[in-house]
Amino acid sequence: MSEYEIIRKNYENLPKNDKRAIPYVKTYIQKSKNENDFEHLTQGYRDAVFFTKNEKQKLVYSDSMIYAALKSRDKDLIGLAYLGKGIIYYFNYKKFDPALDE
Repeated sequence: MSEYEIIRKNYENLPKNDKRAIPYVKTYIQKSKNENDFEHLTQGYRDAVFFTKNEKQKLVYSDSMIYAALKSRDKDLIGLAYLGKGIIYYFNYKKFDPALDE
């Protein structure tokens, strides 16, 4: 089991928007930043979007997720990151045009 999996075990079964996950998510993000591991960094920001309750912060994390995905150069991660931001616009803000743009 990788160190990333060990960190995620602490929060992966918590419900959406559960702030108890955030300290672990931040540890996950910091570890991937320190290692320049953009695939895991993308996952960390994706988790941050899921567990953060604040809608503005969800957008900030989704932008970071897109940046990390672009740095990874993984087409699947890039698509997933843009889709994630579109979902935030659609479900959290009911802004349909920005959702389609993402």
